[in-house]
This record gives sequence, C-alpha cells and structure tokens, in this order.
Amino acid sequence: MERILLHVGGSGRDIPGFLRVGPGAGPASDAVDGLPFPSGAVAGIYCESFLERLEVPQAMRFLRECRRVLAAGGTLRVVTPDLDHAVRTYRGDWRKQAWLREPGQGWITRRGAMLNQLLRGDGRRWVYSEEELVELAGWAGLGAARRRPPGESGVPGFEGLEPAARPEAGRGDLILEVSPACRPESAEPLVSVLIPAYNPAWFEAALHSALGQSYRRLEVVVCDDSSDGRIQQATARAAAADLRVRYERNEPRRGGYENFVHCFHVARGEYVKFLADDDLLRPECLERMVRVLAARPTVTLVTSHRRRIGPAGEALEDVPATARPVPGDSLLDGIGAAGLILSECLNFVGEPSTALFRRADLEDAGPTPLCFAGRPVHWNVDVAMWAHLLGKGDLVYLVDTLSCFRQHDAQQTLVPQSERWSVANWEQMRADALRLGFPIPCARTEVLVRPLAAVPEKPGEWPSAARALHAYGLEMHGRQRFPQAADALRRAAALEPQFALAHLHLGLCLYALGDFPGAASSLARAMELEPQVPEPVRQLAESLRRQGAGGRAGVPSPAV
Repeated sequence: MERILLHVGGSGRDIPGFLRVGPGAGPASDAVDGLPFPSGAVAGIYCESFLERLEVPQAMRFLRECRRVLAAGGTLRVVTPDLDHAVRTYRGDWRKQAWLREPGQGWITRRGAMLNQLLRGDGRRWVYSEEELVELAGWAGLGAARRRPPGESGVPGFEGLEPAARPEAGRGDLILEVSPACRPESAEPLVSVLIPAYNPAWFEAALHSALGQSYRRLEVVVCDDSSDGRIQQATARAAAADLRVRYERNEPRRGGYENFVHCFHVARGEYVKFLADDDLLRPECLERMVRVLAARPTVTLVTSHRRRIGPAGEALEDVPATARPVPGDSLLDGIGAAGLILSECLNFVGEPSTALFRRADLEDAGPTPLCFAGRPVHWNVDVAMWAHLLGKGDLVYLVDTLSCFRQHDAQQTLVPQSERWSVANWEQMRADALRLGFPIPCARTEVLVRPLAAVPEKPGEWPSAARALHAYGLEMHGRQRFPQAADALRRAAALEPQFALAHLHLGLCLYALGDFPGAASSLARAMELEPQVPEPVRQLAESLRRQGAGGRAGVPSPAV
C-alpha cells in the first residue's frame, strides 16, 4: 500500500510525493486543529516555515495532531529558525549575513533591529531553541529527537527536501526529526507497586492487597517515612514469605512529597502503580490494567472506577469525582479528558492508587515526576501526573471497581490549609495547560469517547491517501463537523476520481451544508460510477435535479 506523506508549510511549494495540508491547501483545512487523516495512517510529515508562525499553544496542538496521525515508526521533520543561532549572531559579527543584503532589508542598521527581524519578521511568533523544541515535542508524545543537517535524513523520502535558496537562507535553521514515542512492550512487563508509607494503621492491608494480585510479575517497593517501627516490622514479615518486596527506611524522614518522588526514582518496573498506605487493590486490578496498556501503544494512562471506603472498610456512596464518567469500558481522547478534568476541577481519573502508566512516560515531566508543564505541583499531584500523561496519549477507563480509596480523619487533604492550597494549584495547572494548548474550558460533549471493544488494539494496514481522507471525512460528518468533512471528502474524490463512495458522501455532506448545486453534482457523479446506489440517495439526487439551486430539496438527507 502506498505511503502517505504530508507537507505542512507556508512556503506554498509542492513537493512530489507529498500531499499538502494546512495553509492554502484547502478551504477548511487546518493543520493546527485537525489533520484530515485517521489515527496512525501517515508515514511522514514534512513541516517547514510553519511552526514558528504559531503561538506556543497552537504549536502544541499541531505537534499532538502529528503524533496522532503518524504511524508507529513514522517521522515528523520540522524545519524552523534556530533561536540559538540568532543569539550567536547577535553577539557576533551580525552584519555578515546574506539575508541582510536581500531587497527590503536595507533599513536594518542596528544589532537590535536585526535580532527583532529574525524573531518577529515574516509572521514569526515564537522561535525555538533545540532544547525547548525537544522538550515540547516530548510533552506532546513525540520522542527520539534527532537533529539533521539541511537536505540529510535517515528517513526515505526526506532527503534533499530543503531547497538550496530557502527564504530563511543565512538565518540558521533548526531541523529536527521526531517520531511517536516508542513503547516496545514485553510479553509480561514488570510492574512496580510503589507505597510511600507513613501511616501504619492500614498499611498491612494495603501491602497484602498488592501481593495478592493475580498478575504475578511485580515488585512492591515500600519507602518508609513513619515515626516508629511498625511499618518496618510488617514489611519484614511479608518479605520473609515473598521476595518481590523491597523496603527502604528514610533516614531522615523525607516528608510526603519527597517520599512520593523517591519511590518513583527507585522503581525498576516498566509500569508503575502508586498505592497509598491506606488504600486497597482488588486482586484482578493489575492483570486487567496491564492487559490494556500492553496492547495499546497510544494509551498512556489506564484507570478504573474506585470505591470509597471508610476507616473500617465500609462502602461509601460515590461522589461526583468517583462516579463512573462512561457507561462501559471506554477509550477517551487524552487531551480532551485532561481538559475536562482541569476545566471542572473534577479528578474522575482518581487518586494515585487508581491508575497504571508506563514509567518512561512520566520521566520527562520536569525536575520531579510530580510536575506539569515543567513546574512542580505540591498539591493535587495526581492531577499533575494525569495531565502530563494525557498530553501524550489516550485514557482507558474501566468501569469495574478495581481499587478502594479509604477516607478518614487523618488524611492530609483534611488539614485546614488544604482548600487554599488546592485552589492555588488548580489555578496554576489551568494557566500552564492553556500555555500548552489544552482545551480549556472543555465540556463533556467535546471529549471523544469510544467503546473500548470497538477500537482496534493495533493499527491495521495503512490505507491509501484517498481512503484515509474518506474515513476521516465520515468521522467528521458523524460528529457534525461538516466543513472539515466536506474538505476531506473533496480531497479524497480528487485524489481518486473513480472513488464512488467519496463522491456520494461528499454530496450528502454538501447537502447538509446547504450547497445544493455542489451536492447535485457530486451525487450525479457517484451514480455514474456506481448505478446501484441506495434508493433514498437516488430520490435526493432526483429532487435536487428537479428543484435546481432554488431551494432546499424536499427529501431528507439519507444517513451516511
């Protein structure tokens, strides 16, 4: 099957073998808010003279869209001005640059004007250093960054793409190639269950719930921050019977935040599950979650319903945060789910004990794993972790109760200052989320939710460009995003003129948009190619032919 290669850029040139998208490539195309392709359908994306013309939130949305549409092993090549080069030029002999001799640049007679033109001229809004672009790409779920010289690449089809006389010639280019984060899965990954322990009251029950998992390949790491020896004694009893237990005594005591961080740093597993010393895991918890995470490389976080329990283990009623957000096991768009959490200040994913994730996906969060957008978060640390992870991939929610969250009077969330700290942290995370292009505010209806069983675990064979555009058009039509649907279907029909279904569905989409002449033309073409169209479509086409463009046809649009 042919490879789909995309060209996103503001230069206006066409590259043989590449399909242009984005500015000037179609009436409704927008490379920032939606590349018109299904997930995992694209082999490569060449992006030139584009990223620097976006604000950072827009650039992050674009990078996440690239991650979504790229197939495993696909590559995004970004060509953008280099901030480090601009700074070196400013500090050096700044007049020795070829572009200063181009027509229209004679007004630049001072070092400061030169630098501002480099950073702001020609519609540039943000110029990146290599360090910043690599970090932002990683937060968007793209990894394995490689810097390339102009015209050179290890990716077939990407060699020689930079013309000898680029408009940016002499200004210094930053050329990076990145791919969707590689998540090779072992057949039976090691899971680290991390217990940052300090309260011995329910610790032993938590420890035994971890060791009692039906999934056996795990380590239970206890980092003891308590004030007496009871946790150490309970752990020693368990370790004598089970070699999977690891124990560390904190001397001196680290405090809750640092103990949490330390647990993560000493974990050895590919997957991580935190377990508070007063919470419980159901025996099948890890087995269910590991099965989902191992089978779905685009998923970065798996969670489930959790049961609230009291000090004696008695069941408590659900509250809004613990109520199931979906009726059945579902896959949720990660960036939308994070936007919803931050918009409503409602952590439906759960406390740290509730979820499972890959350790590698959290290692680049910042100075500590309890960071969001590179800034440490000292309250609502679970939300900070979830937001970071969901910026990179999707969420799976399992509706069965797989963990128990104990509520009691000794919890840190009940200290007098907790409400003030919580409000401040929500505000900080929302501000950072906006900077990174998260959808805030976000309504529940804006989050794409699909039944888990209906989403293939691994992508199938790459479709042709026309078939991929057709599939995307149908998805957009189903979500009543008719301009995007029409644009994708129009492209599909142009790429493959004999593709009868593309013409048919384009006709129905144009009808929904009120473009009756266009609908009539597309439906007529579909019937030329495929005479055996459904009878409702034939009736609509005939009605449009009789009535012309004078008014809405008297036949309802058939379902796509």
